[in-house]
Amino acid sequence: MAPAALPDGMAEGLEIDRKFSRQIRQLSRAGENETVIRLLRERIDAGEARPWMFEVLGLTLQLTGADEEEVADAVLGGFSPEAADPPALLAAATYMHQLGLDRRAVELCQQASEAAPDAAKPYGMALEMVAPDQRPLDAIWAAAGVLRTAWGTRAEPARERAELIAVSALRELRRRGDAAALASANAQLADAQRADLIVRVRWSGDADVDLTVTEPPGTVTGPTVRRSAAGGVLVRDGFGPDRATAVEEYRAPVAFSGVYLLDLGLTTGEPVGQRVRVEVVRHFGSPSESVEEFTVPLKAVHTPALITLRGGRRVSLTSVDADAPPPRARRLRLADLTDQGAGVASGRGFGPPPGVNNQITAGGGSVGYQPNVQLISEGIASSATAVVSADRRYVRLSLAPQFTNVIDVFNFTFAGTNTGVSGGGGGGFPPAGGGFGGPTPGN
Repeated sequence: MAPAALPDGMAEGLEIDRKFSRQIRQLSRAGENETVIRLLRERIDAGEARPWMFEVLGLTLQLTGADEEEVADAVLGGFSPEAADPPALLAAATYMHQLGLDRRAVELCQQASEAAPDAAKPYGMALEMVAPDQRPLDAIWAAAGVLRTAWGTRAEPARERAELIAVSALRELRRRGDAAALASANAQLADAQRADLIVRVRWSGDADVDLTVTEPPGTVTGPTVRRSAAGGVLVRDGFGPDRATAVEEYRAPVAFSGVYLLDLGLTTGEPVGQRVRVEVVRHFGSPSESVEEFTVPLKAVHTPALITLRGGRRVSLTSVDADAPPPRARRLRLADLTDQGAGVASGRGFGPPPGVNNQITAGGGSVGYQPNVQLISEGIASSATAVVSADRRYVRLSLAPQFTNVIDVFNFTFAGTNTGVSGGGGGGFPPAGGGFGGPTPGN
């Protein structure tokens, strides 16, 4: 049964609080800022503080022109960063930013990142709060953190912004002539690009292959759980037939040593040659970087493959966000958002596709590749040579079987218009909209 009224002590305390808050409000409206500060500090020092008093004290100090550190200390007087969890630290950082106290806000983001080093949010928030020309070292810390932790299609804008801010911060450090700080900044950015393990799966054809990785501790990273407590992230989840999007990529910037189980699941369609190419990069960005490539035939709906990593830098599991995995994008939309420039950035986007004979033609002021179409047999072929003995009793056969299978197809498009110049050779590109797929034979 609920009490009929509040206890006398509690009611009296609430009435005192009402009177005091009313007094503070009246003094503040009258511009008596010094009196407001004195009364609030007396209450706080007497152990009678209320949460609103710290906020009012900080805002009043800001009105009187107090320095940033004093205002921040007043606002955070009732808050203990050492005992707070990352969400509380980031909430306090947001409030500091709203008050224009960006230096203290970045410090709170740094404390949050120490508690959750693999979370991208502290670095992303700090990136929005720092000016690279004023505080270049803080800008480098935030940019390096974003580049190390933010992955996936939706993180591309943040990564691009981090790269731009890093360039501006490095430029400012060069202008200042601070060689030691510049060397430290370059080292941070280089370390942010490192990855203990990268796995890429590529295929050709109109198919959707899903990569699921089971890590040494038993954690799983895949299409449904894109980030694991072992530090693994599914960066790209692609599909065919466009070769630029037919890629699955798993990345573990800081990974456990041990055996990793790759599960290659054929979701829809049929890849060319019923196989995929797997590229494993170990210790990317370090002096001991190594690359291994192999082909895996897809003999079932789920095909396993084992790889081993030695020298991993992770020693414990990390906390991951409890957010639900993002919904899988529609086919056309995902194709538009997928990193189409990956091949160009690595040099794979230039020149003719492998496996296709091309010759350079020039005409009408244009230069380009003209495909030379050839037929490639696929299947089983056999030839035989017969030699009959002199007495016609025996026949010796020499058999030469040949097994050919198309294991990959490189799709590309050539477009343009035929042009001709008087006195010169006609030529140019074939009519717009032409296309060609160049197969790669395997014996």
